[in-house]
Amino acid sequence: MLINPFNLMESQKILFHESDNGYENKNFYLVQFDTSLAFLYVCDADEFGEDIPGYQVFQFELPSKAASWLADAIENKFWKSAELGGLPSGVYSYEEVVEGEEIYIAREMNTGARGQHGFRIANFSRHSLIYADEKFQEGYLTDKLLLDKKLLDTLKSIKP
Repeated sequence: MLINPFNLMESQKILFHESDNGYENKNFYLVQFDTSLAFLYVCDADEFGEDIPGYQVFQFELPSKAASWLADAIENKFWKSAELGGLPSGVYSYEEVVEGEEIYIAREMNTGARGQHGFRIANFSRHSLIYADEKFQEGYLTDKLLLDKKLLDTLKSIKP
């Protein structure tokens, strides 16, 4: 189910919101619900329609327990050298089963926008909430969002 951050259910809570996230005219939200996290980019509806009243939503979900895994993978697999326990030189992706869900993360230099560095995250255990023919969910987290806006710190602090 797509989450409407402007009309949350009682079981949904916004943990993080940022409008200055590296994408023009898109607001980023991190919403916790049940035992999951929803990562949302929300923008005004355009000629392609709307997902919630007046807006388009790009959403991917992970189990709440994957927050610490995601933060650890970013810091210790991608941002450390192989000598310090990071991924070997030339390896730009990592995947693992977390809470029974197959999670994939890849370092990208054009994360949804030209010249925007960050990570592509995919969950191969959940079907797309937007595209019926996609058997997975995916989204992007920019370095700006993770570092400058402190999303990485928020991910580390999440208690499942």
